[in-house]
Amino acid sequence: AVLSVAVVMATAAHGAEKGPSTIDVTNYPSVLRANYSVFMAKCSRCHAVNRVISSEYVLPGQWKKCVTRMMNKWFSGIKRPDGDRITEFLVYDSIVRKKPQLDAALAKLSPEAKKAAEDGIAEVLLKYKEKEASPAR
Repeated sequence: AVLSVAVVMATAAHGAEKGPSTIDVTNYPSVLRANYSVFMAKCSRCHAVNRVISSEYVLPGQWKKCVTRMMNKWFSGIKRPDGDRITEFLVYDSIVRKKPQLDAALAKLSPEAKKAAEDGIAEVLLKYKEKEASPAR
């Protein structure tokens, strides 16, 4: 009885989440479209993905901390390679889809924290720009 109440409460919480439950990744680099599939499969195991999609997180460090926290939950099934793919997808998505929020968050950071965040952003952009530019093997 206790378990069924918990399931009902969890289901109700998922239904109460706000925001879109998918992201149009049509124009994202192909590797990031694949990472999106990993994100959808792994993150939806424990909660509604619109919770993540609509999150206020936009900075690379926020996403890394969030995904690492999820990886540390034994039931998540997220291992390091998938965690890295999910984090890189979420950082890229924040750069593209949440640019005004990202810019506002960067403006509030100390110079050191802003540089670290901008370095993380540049690293993801460079990595996926290079992958798209390289010929398919």
